[in-house]
Amino acid sequence: MHAHETPVGHGPAAMRVDLATLWILERHSHLAICTLSWLPRAWEVRILIDDEALLSRRCRRQDEVVSTAQAWRRTLCGLGWATAPDLRAARLPTV
Repeated sequence: MHAHETPVGHGPAAMRVDLATLWILERHSHLAICTLSWLPRAWEVRILIDDEALLSRRCRRQDEVVSTAQAWRRTLCGLGWATAPDLRAARLPTV
């Protein structure tokens, strides 16, 4: 874990504003969802697998959000995860 990555469950969750789902992958019967939220003074990118938070990273800049989400997606795809068939048209926005 890097210094600016935080364990899920820490911080003022009541101040979180959920903004978007960046991508959804599937493997067997499991779903991995990458979400974007706004916290005071930072974006937060999270990965949930079957609705359980697995990773969370706070980003100060928009380009960090995009690079984090893309890196996590590449990592999961390398482990056998794939875009859910009904969501193949969804794409990660570029900055």
